[in-house]
Amino acid sequence: MRELSIDYGPTPFRFFHSWFNLDGFDKIVEDTWKNLATVDSNGMINLWKKLQALNIVIKQWTKNSKKSSYKVKTSIQSKRSDIKKILGKGGKGDENTKFFHGILNSKRSQLAIRGTLVDGEWIVDPLAVKSVFLKYFSTQFSSPVSPRICFADQFTNRLSLEQQADLERNVFNEEIKSAV
Repeated sequence: MRELSIDYGPTPFRFFHSWFNLDGFDKIVEDTWKNLATVDSNGMINLWKKLQALNIVIKQWTKNSKKSSYKVKTSIQSKRSDIKKILGKGGKGDENTKFFHGILNSKRSQLAIRGTLVDGEWIVDPLAVKSVFLKYFSTQFSSPVSPRICFADQFTNRLSLEQQADLERNVFNEEIKSAV
């Protein structure tokens, strides 16, 4: 097999294969092609004239098709907005949204840390407050400076097996009453 690259020149007009999926396109092309009567002895000129006439018809058809699809689109959008108005949401939340945001904002304001007391001095500068909190919590969550307690020797006083079993046995109510 060989691949052959041939340049046929510019296309006579723009054509999209998706137009075949639209209603009425096949009929328009077929009717236009059959009804065009060009009388020329040269077949190529005859074809060229038919393609030019078809080009004009297709341009008009696409223009009308776009207008009708735009009308359908605006109709659907207006119906959608009517439904939103009926539901009362309008696309911006329900009637409780403003109320809940008001509560959240007031709670945020109440819980805001506006200052801190350090060594008997009240600090209100936001950057200074932030650095005080950072220093405090970094020391709280850092690894301990001193090593933990480690036992070098084993415990010499251990429970015997008999004592361990005695601790794990069932206790009766009479034993509890006599002990108390």
